[in-house]
Amino acid sequence: MSSKTISSEWRKKGNEIYLSAANLLPTLRKQRIQQAIHIYLNAFQTQANNDELSSAAKNLAMASWRLAEVLEEKYAHIYQLKESARYFSIAYNAGLSSKAQSWIEPLLTSTRQFIEDAIQYSLNLSNFKERSKFLYEIGAAISEENLKAFCFLSLADATFKAGVSELAKGKYKECLALMHECYQPVEEARRYGHCDPFVTTEVAVYEGDIFLHQCTAESIQARSTGDDLFSSVLRDEDNLNVDMIWEVVDWYKQSILLTREKDVEFEAIGHSRLGRVYDQVLKLKFKAKENFMRCLELVNSLYPRVFTSEKWYQEATEALNRYQQETVRKEEEAWSAEKNEILLELKEDIKKLEELSENVEDLLRHIYKTHPPKNKNQKLNESLLSGENRNVKKALRESLLHYHPDRLKAKDLGKKWVVLCEEITKYLNRKYEVYK
Repeated sequence: MSSKTISSEWRKKGNEIYLSAANLLPTLRKQRIQQAIHIYLNAFQTQANNDELSSAAKNLAMASWRLAEVLEEKYAHIYQLKESARYFSIAYNAGLSSKAQSWIEPLLTSTRQFIEDAIQYSLNLSNFKERSKFLYEIGAAISEENLKAFCFLSLADATFKAGVSELAKGKYKECLALMHECYQPVEEARRYGHCDPFVTTEVAVYEGDIFLHQCTAESIQARSTGDDLFSSVLRDEDNLNVDMIWEVVDWYKQSILLTREKDVEFEAIGHSRLGRVYDQVLKLKFKAKENFMRCLELVNSLYPRVFTSEKWYQEATEALNRYQQETVRKEEEAWSAEKNEILLELKEDIKKLEELSENVEDLLRHIYKTHPPKNKNQKLNESLLSGENRNVKKALRESLLHYHPDRLKAKDLGKKWVVLCEEITKYLNRKYEVYK
């Protein structure tokens, strides 16, 4: 009997046992598939050419895959999947020179289905290192380049998602390590799938996402380093280390640059941190205000998200409120000093108002004659001061409208006029209270 006939006979016998396992209970099915694999191995070992080799390897690949499905023990399952990948690769390589395209295409379809199944199984591996090793070995075993690229894209995806998960937990160092690990499978996918538009597009997307998250993690790392140095500076306030302060500033600036136009929230946090240094230690309030304002601008761009419970946001808003209050206080103090000087200039005018304050008619006539309203249409209604239409209360109410400082614009009429109107209004209000 020729070696070809022997290999063919072994495959035929193995197929009978393999097909008989289809509808059996898991335990019996496992036994039948194991028997089929044992027989297929005989066919594999007695092959005489690539045609027989590819056929035997395909049978072993399918049987190993199906055996994995009924194996509950993790490592046994993984072993059979790796064996299946190895045999699919052997079948493909041997079949390229011995089989028709009509045989190769179904093989590739089965191989892709197997890979998808292996990737799905990998999701059950909670240990990422174990999962990564498994996916890498599957990818390394596959020969067809597009399918190989598909495997490495899956490995890149698993690694990337693990990194994102670590970042969500605040573990930026672990995230950075995983983002760096992503580059190898991405490059492998690019190398093997350079002719596949889907692969090249996916590679570009992954590169962008990896870079973005790497920058975010590096930004958190820079900010964390700055935070540690800043805390150290605050603990030793008596011996301020200026060089260390500027090093803190550099770390926060690096944190901002790494996330600029990439992660608005982290950029805002960086500006808040930088503003704190300028505010609390360097006492450069204009720089502090500049950074706190930028922080709030970035936060507003993220509406409707809110950050009111975040300490960095509270620091920025509290500092800006403090600056505003200080500005108002200084403006009030400056105006008070300027107003006192104006009151000295108006001393005689105010004295005259005091002298005439007992008689409301004389007071009103004096005010309108000596200090007529700037609006020429506003005049004293004499008919309200005497005769049948006498209504002093109304005359006072109209005069308050003409002279009340809240209705005047200092920049248009001059500060001296506004101060004078304030004094006039005081006397008018006193008289108006009498007529209420």
